[in-house]
Amino acid sequence: MLNRNCCLLLWVFSVIKKARDDYIKRLNGIYDRNLEKDKVTKIEGHAKFVPSDKGPLVDVDGKLYTAKHITIATGGRPIVPTVPGIVNCYLGLLRHVASWCFCRCRVGNN
Repeated sequence: MLNRNCCLLLWVFSVIKKARDDYIKRLNGIYDRNLEKDKVTKIEGHAKFVPSDKGPLVDVDGKLYTAKHITIATGGRPIVPTVPGIVNCYLGLLRHVASWCFCRCRVGNN
């Protein structure tokens, strides 16, 4: 018997993923506008510091840059490990269109 303290949730992963992606896109836009407002030059690529006697020196995809202040923002990419059965998973979740979650329901006065 279900009562008003019960709930049934439907998680549609495509909807959740789109909302997350839209949120990240919005945040990235905010960060980019703030960098531009503060007159920060943003250079995208694979970067590494290289030895120099004259101050900070950075190699970005083969091109050298120097400045009074340099920040390298590290990033990452997800990988799919080679684990049997992993093909049917997506971010640790089964690739079904939707998943159901039943909350524990209280019956009576318990």
